Amino acid sequence: MAKESTMPVKSAGFRALAESCLIPILILSAIFSNQQTWTLGPIIGQALGWAAILCSSVIVASAFHGKLWPLILIILIFIAKGFQIAFDAEGEGVWFTFYIILYGCLLFLAGAIMMSNRLNLVYKQLYIICLLNVIFMFMQVAGIADWSQFAATHADSDMPTYPIAFFDKTSDFDTSQRRPSGFTYSSQYLSIIALFGLVVHFSRKSRRFAAGTLVMCAMMVLSMAKLVFTGFIFVSLFVIISGNSYQRRAVLRGIALTILLVCLFAVLFPGIFESDMDVEQVIFSFSTRISNILIQYGASDAYDMLNDFATKTRQSSGVNIKVLQLQSQRDMAEDIISGYVVLIKILPYVFAAILALMPFYFLGLAKSRAWFPDLTTLIAMCLIIVVIIPSAGSLWYAPIYLFICGFALFPLFILLQHRHFKRIERAKSIRP
Repeated sequence: MAKESTMPVKSAGFRALAESCLIPILILSAIFSNQQTWTLGPIIGQALGWAAILCSSVIVASAFHGKLWPLILIILIFIAKGFQIAFDAEGEGVWFTFYIILYGCLLFLAGAIMMSNRLNLVYKQLYIICLLNVIFMFMQVAGIADWSQFAATHADSDMPTYPIAFFDKTSDFDTSQRRPSGFTYSSQYLSIIALFGLVVHFSRKSRRFAAGTLVMCAMMVLSMAKLVFTGFIFVSLFVIISGNSYQRRAVLRGIALTILLVCLFAVLFPGIFESDMDVEQVIFSFSTRISNILIQYGASDAYDMLNDFATKTRQSSGVNIKVLQLQSQRDMAEDIISGYVVLIKILPYVFAAILALMPFYFLGLAKSRAWFPDLTTLIAMCLIIVVIIPSAGSLWYAPIYLFICGFALFPLFILLQHRHFKRIERAKSIRP
């Protein structure tokens, strides 16, 4: 009989504090760092960024107590960060790249450790964060209070919001109402949190279903983000095909609840629903990113085709779609709309890395199925969302995204530090 593998191991002292603070700090640091209109915003964001490094370092160093390599990694991160501040302040040079790679490795490790040790804590924090976002998102969509948009940076500041319950006129809606960002700074960043909450919730083996499912599905519906809906579809298909009976029932209930909430959203906010679900706008959204990718392969007419389509869309629909206006083909090639554009520039290295790591990943996945059977579905679901998240934008460097990558790459850490994870498993199995 497989042992229970998601029972938390007791943490003490600074490690417990670091584990409790890491996810909130990762999210808050991104929010403050992007507030260019706040005098102290970037400064607070930078301070929270250092705090995130410190929390991650405490978690990793405590988990691998007595080993030298985590300390070397942490020291190199602080050195790289210092050199980046001194010589690469714009974050576009070699020191920034070096720092992101090292910091990414640290967050991968922190994510894998918290996945195996403190998954219940991760879920509770995500539940509270998603619940708060649902409250703010409802106010933003309904136009109840302009102050609820205090952290949003993706909308036009001179466009007011309107109380629009049962309102069907679509031309006056600001982006902040059609694509609410909760208390985060953009709808794209909110999508990462929404997807993370969904996969952790539907991978759990718990009978406390109703409240968590309502919050996660409400956040997905209020966001009206195509990325979140797409991720939920892929995750649901995976669970229906490969999940256990409990997970299948939970996902099917989630799908039913989502359909019900979408219908309720359409009744309460018919104008926004029509705007968000407009077929031409959906096609435009996807074609924007596809064109951005095609331009990297020399398809110089990709944006011309997109602009022609957008012109026809504006003529046939009341939806106000922003058309990408760039100076030249070179500007078009350099502007990053889809995160996959970054991969295209290093595609040979990416393929080589995937082919080299794939056998080890599947070997580690087999071992994780034996040692951590309850985590197998979560690993696969996180891998799905890690692959699709960058399609919405260049989110590779978002610390919360790198943290989620640790969940998806958990099988590799099983192989690298198998004795450590076996000790964790034995410690869990002897608990009463």
